Amino acid sequence: MELTELIADVRESLTRAAKAAPTTGVRFEVGPVEIECEVSIERSSGVDGKVRIVIVEAGANARGSTSSSQRVKLTLRPVGGHGSDRILVQGGAAGESEQ
Repeated sequence: MELTELIADVRESLTRAAKAAPTTGVRFEVGPVEIECEVSIERSSGVDGKVRIVIVEAGANARGSTSSSQRVKLTLRPVGGHGSDRILVQGGAAGESEQ
């Protein structure tokens, strides 16, 4: 999984949770999202010499590339669209109804 995919998955999960938020009752404001993972900077051999940042998975096989592994911590500060800087999500898991 590339780092860009991980960030896209976090964005999608927050979007689903925000859409499922009730208009009344208990809601939570989303604060900074911290992600800590081990990444590999891969430089493929060849004319194009592409560089990719991928999440290191347990048991990953070596490929035809040179890579080095680093532990990184990202802090994402989600903001809402349409000029709103607050994101509210429901109290339960996305899709659960509150009682």
